[in-house]
Amino acid sequence: MTISSDLFLSILSMDAYNRDYDAGIDISGSRLGGAQILSRDSLGISESDYHAWQTVGFYALAYELQADEQIEGLSQSDILISYRGTDNVDFTTLGEGASDFWQGWITGARVPGSQSWLALDFFESVTGSDALSGESSGAILTGHSLGGGLAGMVAALSGDQAVIIDNMPYGAAASLLSMWWNATQLGTDVATLVASGEPENYLWPAASNITAYNVGDEALANIRAIESAAATLLLGPLGAFAGANAILMSFSEKTQDPLEHHLGLLGLAQR
Repeated sequence: MTISSDLFLSILSMDAYNRDYDAGIDISGSRLGGAQILSRDSLGISESDYHAWQTVGFYALAYELQADEQIEGLSQSDILISYRGTDNVDFTTLGEGASDFWQGWITGARVPGSQSWLALDFFESVTGSDALSGESSGAILTGHSLGGGLAGMVAALSGDQAVIIDNMPYGAAASLLSMWWNATQLGTDVATLVASGEPENYLWPAASNITAYNVGDEALANIRAIESAAATLLLGPLGAFAGANAILMSFSEKTQDPLEHHLGLLGLAQR
């Protein structure tokens, strides 16, 4: 039976919660359907790297699609990446510990945190591409909640396709990372770069390659709605610049309500 790529990727976004340390449901084996999990050893991720993940609450999986899986829009040997979402909300360990609040959610507050950098590092380990420099890899990214925000941030920078579920905001954080990278490449600071406008070789994140499935009235809907205002409040003029780009990105992002989407498909099937 053939299933849609978006449905399969949404399943992978849940799989990241259920493997290895702090698994919600401890799933054994190295495959999910026709998706073969790529081992950390094969990706050059050491035990000390893995320990660093646990220290800040980060987790991600990479898969290679096998020939025996029929998924509409995907092909054999496609590389898929899934980022784990929120599973440790500890407000008491300010600046330390594996709290998703302090190590991950701050990305949604427009400040790239420890999990943001690990998400970029994992992408490079899997694909060999540097998302910050706009290197597209052909991989497809997914994630739910915090994981959706990390997947969206990386995809916005690299240009790769992503399917994200009830995602944390990512546009302003991606914009700030892009400003930092551009300033570094041009040998200046971010404030000077923003004041000087956009040079020809300025790399800027985009979201037209991202599909977001958001259930109506889910928890992060209100957080996404205030992303730009919060960026301005927290970071002043730089935040306003990043927040304005986040608004532009949101217009190009393909947004779906999964219930309405599948009811629409059901209606088409009944015609």
